Amino acid sequence: MEKHRHIFEQFATFDNMYDGYLLARKHKRYQDCVLEYTNLLEDNLIDAVNRLQWHEYQTGPLHQFYEYYPKKRIISSLPFYDRVVNCAAYNVTWPIYSKSFMSTAMAAFRAKDLYGAQTRYRAGCERLRPNPATGTL
Repeated sequence: MEKHRHIFEQFATFDNMYDGYLLARKHKRYQDCVLEYTNLLEDNLIDAVNRLQWHEYQTGPLHQFYEYYPKKRIISSLPFYDRVVNCAAYNVTWPIYSKSFMSTAMAAFRAKDLYGAQTRYRAGCERLRPNPATGTL
């Protein structure tokens, strides 16, 4: 297993926080919390980087609500500020973490999907189908 050094230095940068912001706001661009954060975007990103570098970062209070479909359950979500930091951490750690997956893990990757799993399954079935000419696999 290889060692990865200077991950925190890669994580606590303005560029990585901006990429985390873009990932966190995906499909939520016009929600009030995203618009408030975007209004002072540069200040918020610099504040997040500074808090991380000074080891003063703390997560905000969780927002809890009920989801009723398919059954009643309670959902807890972080404020948008914390989701930006979470997505920035994801940007740095996912390339390292994804190397530990098996090559057949389809659902864990964005590039692989149900179609990729189906294609791989069919190729395996074709390989295991008996050959009528020889009567062997």
